[in-house]
Amino acid sequence: MAGRIRAGFDMLGLAMCGAAAVLFFIRSPWTTLPAVVLIGLALVRALSTRVEARREEDRAFTQAFGRMVGALRPWAWRFTNWVRNRMTWVRERRRYKVFVCPGCHLHQRVPRGQGRVRIRCRNCGTSFEGKA
Repeated sequence: MAGRIRAGFDMLGLAMCGAAAVLFFIRSPWTTLPAVVLIGLALVRALSTRVEARREEDRAFTQAFGRMVGALRPWAWRFTNWVRNRMTWVRERRRYKVFVCPGCHLHQRVPRGQGRVRIRCRNCGTSFEGKA
């Protein structure tokens, strides 16, 4: 066994172990067997002496995974911005009262605690009153 070259864990093996961990956390009798099979396949791949074959499998997986991530990147960016904007809105809601212009529906913030205020829309010039 000394000096024997093994493939080891690569991206495909780690992805298989990660998928198995997710399946184990679901805790269903239907997901336990596939999780065990995935871990077994990952171990067989890691202990394999056919390094070139495992390297080719990993290269194909990495390319496919890269294309998938590249396709999802714009959606992930939009979702991240949406969450960030909602968190900012919730955080600022304590300090500001938001008024909507009756003319153009533009949202405008006014600091809370000002009492009755007269607001003039920056977009259309409509004036309206509200309590901050």
